[in-house]
Amino acid sequence: MPKERIVLVVDDDAGLSLLLGCVAQEHGLRVETARDGVEAVGKIPYYKPDLIILDLMLPRMSGYDILQMLQSGGASKTPILVVTGAFIDQIRDRIAACPNVVDILQKPIKPERLQEAIIRALEGSVTD
Repeated sequence: MPKERIVLVVDDDAGLSLLLGCVAQEHGLRVETARDGVEAVGKIPYYKPDLIILDLMLPRMSGYDILQMLQSGGASKTPILVVTGAFIDQIRDRIAACPNVVDILQKPIKPERLQEAIIRALEGSVTD
């Protein structure tokens, strides 16, 4: 039996978090959420997600800090989709050193663009 795949959606916007989670569920993923950086850091080792959808602007601990943390240890191979309200060109250099960032999505996020990004991110981790 294949392992259940989990996505951790980390965003402080409840509406966007719900949208991101619904799109992920359409791809058979179990969705867990975190509303701030500290909550996310606690959930990552517990759930060992197959994908992390990460907002960069979070309360209590920034998405940038989480990205740095995820570059070593067991989570260093976990694909990350970054979502941001900032212009992508302004942040690209800051996250270029993070090899597990598979895509950057600018808010507002189009569901079809998110679907494409999820499929690409999970291609290497499908366990079916």
